Amino acid sequence: MLSGSISSLGEPYVIGLVAVGCATGDVLDREQVEASSKPDVLKALHQVASALRAKLGESLPSVQKFDVPIEATTSSLEALKNYSMGDTILREKGEAPSIPFLKRAIELDPNFPMAYAGLALRYLNRGEPSLALVYATKAYGLRDRVSEREKLRIAATYFLATGELEKYTQTYELWTADYPRDFVPHNALGTIYISIGKFEKALAEYQESLRLEPDNVNGYANLGFTYFGLNRLDEAKATFDQALAHKLDGGRLRVSMYLLAFLRGDSAQMEREVAWGAGKPGDEGWLLSAQSDTEAYYGRLSAEFQKLLDHRGIVRNFVTGALARLQIARDYAMAGDSAKAKSAYQDFLMLWKDADPDIPILKQAQAEYAKLQ
Repeated sequence: MLSGSISSLGEPYVIGLVAVGCATGDVLDREQVEASSKPDVLKALHQVASALRAKLGESLPSVQKFDVPIEATTSSLEALKNYSMGDTILREKGEAPSIPFLKRAIELDPNFPMAYAGLALRYLNRGEPSLALVYATKAYGLRDRVSEREKLRIAATYFLATGELEKYTQTYELWTADYPRDFVPHNALGTIYISIGKFEKALAEYQESLRLEPDNVNGYANLGFTYFGLNRLDEAKATFDQALAHKLDGGRLRVSMYLLAFLRGDSAQMEREVAWGAGKPGDEGWLLSAQSDTEAYYGRLSAEFQKLLDHRGIVRNFVTGALARLQIARDYAMAGDSAKAKSAYQDFLMLWKDADPDIPILKQAQAEYAKLQ
């Protein structure tokens, strides 16, 4: 286990790293270096990390390949702090609360590629692909500055944003080969398998992802959703209960819990999940969308359905995304209101009028709209 420390001796800062063998608790090695001022802290951290890696037995070719200075990712200690806090909030509470930290990181360092990639991924998960593509493109243009692992993450995010799923899959397969103890590519491959209906393969990937990163709330949501596809509802509930027992909560978990209640016909639990999301930016919209899907499923063009789909202010954080407009169109079509469905499809297609016509979701929406003509 590596542990780090930083202390101030007036103006200079002392940065230390200690490697401890977990089996015995013995100190395997330690390094310490002094930074003359706060702006030099990241450079000093890179120096001490490189020295410790060599002492711990990493081969010289490996050190040379992966030895990218931290300041290549960001030169701002405060930007790095906000980025790291954003990642912590993402694991514990989900996408929406983590976004302001990444935006602040970019304000502090406008050339911070991983912060752009992180924002792109969050907006993709929230159903806002046009905004995600802007951030993904910015990150992709800065990818030569970063480490090998970060290059993989940026490339994967970019290919997802552009709809190049074959390249997206290949990137994560390469990632798992290079970094077998990293949970991120397993989680992504699980999502790919879900999208093509290979639930058993998705289950294995999500289980491995959660084993490697047990404090990721979205990992529990993904695993539970996979159990739906395998008709193993008791295991889905146990997964959600486990997340809550670990004090992990968030919008995607609650949407999955709503879907479980729907599958079990538990309307009271569905209402409780919607109530949980009330007033929570970024989470409320997802739950209201799930509720509108329920209304459409039962063919109810009720006042509640109209409120969910027409009163845009209620779900403002959700319907500003292109995917949300597409879902609204599908809800109207499923409920039998072709006129409003056509209008919603037109809204969606207008958002993509300047996009690449070969983007898969755009072609799919165009086909669905054509069937209504």
